Amino acid sequence: MYQFFVEEGQVSDLFVTIEGSDVNHIRNVLRMKAGEKVRISTSSGKNYFCRLSEIGETMVQAEILEELAEGTELPNKIYLFL
Repeated sequence: MYQFFVEEGQVSDLFVTIEGSDVNHIRNVLRMKAGEKVRISTSSGKNYFCRLSEIGETMVQAEILEELAEGTELPNKIYLFL
């Protein structure tokens, strides 16, 4: 299952709106169609199990099926220095 990352502002009660370069990736690289399921994560660590409902030129809308309770991100932060 594919996973995409969005900002908190792109999540509403029923839908998640995917914008930007991920739209091109979903449409033209992965060639996904409405009805396919994806996992969507926010920068704050919330995870959603969704079904793609509309794939447009500049945005993809995904219906939220379930908010996943388990966290997949580690609580550790990694800092890289050059």
